[in-house]
Amino acid sequence: MDFYLCSTVRNLMLAIMRSVKKNHSSSLIIAITDQQGISENDFDTSVLPDHIKIVFVERKEIRKALDHRISGYVIRLMAAVGIQTTCKLRSFFWGYLNKHVFPRTLSNSADKKRLFLFNDRNRVARLLRLCFDEYEVIEDGLSNYRGLPLKTHEKIVRLLHRNACSQRCIGDDPRCKRIHLLSPENAPVDIKGKVFPINFLDADIVRAICLPFFRVSGIGDEFEFDILLATQPVSIGRLTLTNADIDIYREVLAMIREKGLRPVIKVHPRESAPRYERAFNGVPVIAGKVPLELMLFGSREPVKILSIYSSAGMGFEQFCRRLCLVRDEEAEAMAALFDSWKKEPSLLRQRILKVLEVE
Repeated sequence: MDFYLCSTVRNLMLAIMRSVKKNHSSSLIIAITDQQGISENDFDTSVLPDHIKIVFVERKEIRKALDHRISGYVIRLMAAVGIQTTCKLRSFFWGYLNKHVFPRTLSNSADKKRLFLFNDRNRVARLLRLCFDEYEVIEDGLSNYRGLPLKTHEKIVRLLHRNACSQRCIGDDPRCKRIHLLSPENAPVDIKGKVFPINFLDADIVRAICLPFFRVSGIGDEFEFDILLATQPVSIGRLTLTNADIDIYREVLAMIREKGLRPVIKVHPRESAPRYERAFNGVPVIAGKVPLELMLFGSREPVKILSIYSSAGMGFEQFCRRLCLVRDEEAEAMAALFDSWKKEPSLLRQRILKVLEVE
């Protein structure tokens, strides 16, 4: 049996696509609802094949179930520090989670169990890792393609765990045996040895199962826009908190129209559509509880996706053209770049024009 832990609608889309392809094995998809504000009612689970089951859970309910007992609290601490588990411990943790945290959800079948994570460092992922001697990672987004410097205490922990990776990467834990990426050639060098290309993208599965699951209708005709503006919550430089992102999008939309192009806004799942409807009256706004990538399969031509710095469309380049205002090599200095755009708006306009001129 395959187990998936999903925190975003994009995770959910990929988990369903892989599960449909791997119909020789039953699949249980655990979907976290409170990271992107989703609910079970956002989806039509009746369209899924019989071998796929989805359960929706909230992180606060998981923590509440653990902290209700001293043993659960101890287990949460063990998960936080990433202890190495023995076979007996894994069996104990599995039984505990099945009884107290995910009541009668986790299978006790004798079939081989495999765990698939998207972000192997979030708290629920660390909890499930206690029950497995190994696991696999499926792409979550841009974080899969960047390594971060290690702090002193992390270097010490890695020495104790015999982890030779020189930077912090998703899937760098020795217990992670395979990392499935849409663009494996761009993976950090420390993890390249266990990276494999994702091979389960299938337009037929999207049309038959994914679109109805996400309650999307009307896709299939040519889109009535020339460029899709993908929004995102940007914490760096307090960009979204101060509404500075709106100023950037306003300049982007103005220059798109100057070029005679028709824009549409696709709202990030963690964001509110009314925020953009109020700011950009007259520009079509698509709500965020649908993975942007699903929209690509209905276009006759590759869709141009413009963002500040987003993984939207990454790995789906056969269906789209990604245009980012922030270049990959500028990611670490993003806050300084935003400051420069605020002080010199002409620099922002020059950047937008340069991006829009890419064909």
